[in-house]
Amino acid sequence: MNNPKLPRYISIAETIRQKIKEGSLQSGSLLPSQLELARKFSTSVMTVRQALSVLEAEGLIVLKQGVGTFVASGGISGRKVRLQGFQDEMSDHQIHITTKIIEKEYSCSDARATRLLGIKGKERICCLTRLRLLDTRRIILQRTFMPSGFAGVIKEYSEDQSLYSYLGKATGQVITRGQEIIRAVFLNKEDSRLLEKPEGAPAFLSYRLSTSLSGRAVLFDEAFLAGDSVVISANRVGHQYRFHYNVLTDVEQDFEKQLLNPEFWEEWS
Repeated sequence: MNNPKLPRYISIAETIRQKIKEGSLQSGSLLPSQLELARKFSTSVMTVRQALSVLEAEGLIVLKQGVGTFVASGGISGRKVRLQGFQDEMSDHQIHITTKIIEKEYSCSDARATRLLGIKGKERICCLTRLRLLDTRRIILQRTFMPSGFAGVIKEYSEDQSLYSYLGKATGQVITRGQEIIRAVFLNKEDSRLLEKPEGAPAFLSYRLSTSLSGRAVLFDEAFLAGDSVVISANRVGHQYRFHYNVLTDVEQDFEKQLLNPEFWEEWS
């Protein structure tokens, strides 16, 4: 697949991923050298290394120092490449988050979501509004916009399911990539009411655009994360970094202990 809108290394990773999915690159097979791949894709070795790092993180390939790069045993599966949802991520940290559906809209309009989803003409979109709760505490208000063709997914979706997982099962659209921008905001009257916070309370606002294996934009999420319940932690190593959402199970949580707690950071490896 050649999508000019994608960063070059992502486009290369998607091309190799597709070959693994189709079986033209089989489990255990040796990939061409990084130099050969750079020549094939008319790019630099550094860009190829970035692409291979993406696939290695997904568990699709194995890099053996001094030997080469191999397709991992088992090939590709939705579990390996599917983007992890918030509820799944929190489960990995032994934090039980529940979901409450506020509203399902099967035909609505939102100019920003329409543009980001690449919808042309007068086609309407659909929207799923949910709350994320820790026990009874409302911590996240999330609105998920999708093309109107996915209205059936929203109609059948239930609170006990991961939307990403259900979407894959119902439509075959496996969400593999998410681009996210986060900024600090103050909650307006309606959003503060839904989160049961004072009007003007601080929050993080997350915009996330999620794309499928084919590169199609499928979901646009607008999520308000309560400032007294969610923090963002970043782990930086060299030129690379990863960030996680962390839910405050205790509003008086000691951050100094977390910074010095090796077990907390080992979960990222």
